[in-house]
Amino acid sequence: MAADRVGRHPLRLYECAAKRADLRDRGYDHVIAAFDNRLKNHGVRMDAGFVLRRHGCPLVGETTPLQKAGQRRSRLTVALLILVVASALADDFDALREEFLASVNAARTREGAAPLAFSGPLARLAQQFAEKAARHRDIANVDQAEAVARAEKAGYSPKAMAEVFAHAAGSVEEVTGFLREHGGATWRNLMGEGFRDIGVGVAVIDDVPLYVFVLGVSWEDYTAGRAEEYRDLPAMRREMLERVNTERRRRALPPLRPTPVLDRIAQAYAEDMLKRSFYGHNSPEGGTVRERAIAAGYRLTSVGENVASGQPTIEEVMDGWMASDRHRDNVLSKVFTEAGFGLAIGKNRSGYQMIWVQVFGRPRVPI
Repeated sequence: MAADRVGRHPLRLYECAAKRADLRDRGYDHVIAAFDNRLKNHGVRMDAGFVLRRHGCPLVGETTPLQKAGQRRSRLTVALLILVVASALADDFDALREEFLASVNAARTREGAAPLAFSGPLARLAQQFAEKAARHRDIANVDQAEAVARAEKAGYSPKAMAEVFAHAAGSVEEVTGFLREHGGATWRNLMGEGFRDIGVGVAVIDDVPLYVFVLGVSWEDYTAGRAEEYRDLPAMRREMLERVNTERRRRALPPLRPTPVLDRIAQAYAEDMLKRSFYGHNSPEGGTVRERAIAAGYRLTSVGENVASGQPTIEEVMDGWMASDRHRDNVLSKVFTEAGFGLAIGKNRSGYQMIWVQVFGRPRVPI
């Protein structure tokens, strides 16, 4: 790629972000973002007259319009790729998608990021975006709600998505090279660890190819990743207890000790909420934490409970609890002497869930 040629043409980045979160306020439960779709939209534009050159030879030849309604064709002389916007053969586009996927993943490997997987639903979505931009002859911001709805209709339930538009002439390697050198936030999205899947769409605007990359991580993969991270429940409990006791030490309070019976109570209730698709301090039958503790054989003088849903890490759920007066009071109570923790991850009628439970207690007879 000739850097001086690139420098003569403006680089335009389109960036917008939207966040959709379902915040649930159930009694005393402080809940942060049970569901979260983050969508970002980036575009890189080089002037339509821009031609990348290698060894002095143009990489884009003359474009001949087809005399058919709704069709335009661009001839790429480098790889003899024929791109037809409205009626392209599937294998034409599949070959181009594979080449872009290989190029992006090679760059991700060099930067220490895991490779992206090709997604058929995201490819169809990217193609829809590309064809829409071609019809309007412009790169327009993608409506985030529409993007999520289309992805879900195509069979992809997104936890997070990003769209990248590149309007550029040249080979696949040169387009990705330009993005790497000048893309800024666009390139960081392509290299980001937060995404696992990619789809590529192709169209033509003013005789120059438009490439649309849709990056995503599905709720299924995201939840599986969280489940893998926290599959060692004893390690999760040790980390949670350390954070709880760090907060107590800051206030010159004695640390809480772990106890298996409170762990069992917390874990059983987290799993019950996930299995039966309910959420709150009371079970569907009206059972309370005190009743659950007594039923589990815990001889108590006092007991308390914190629950939360949706936070992906111990740090985030603890930050949420510490920001809530009633939950913070449980964590910092001078009455409680021990604690147990539970976590359930999976899917129920409400969607994909991460349900956290803390149970605090003071036994009648010290254990």
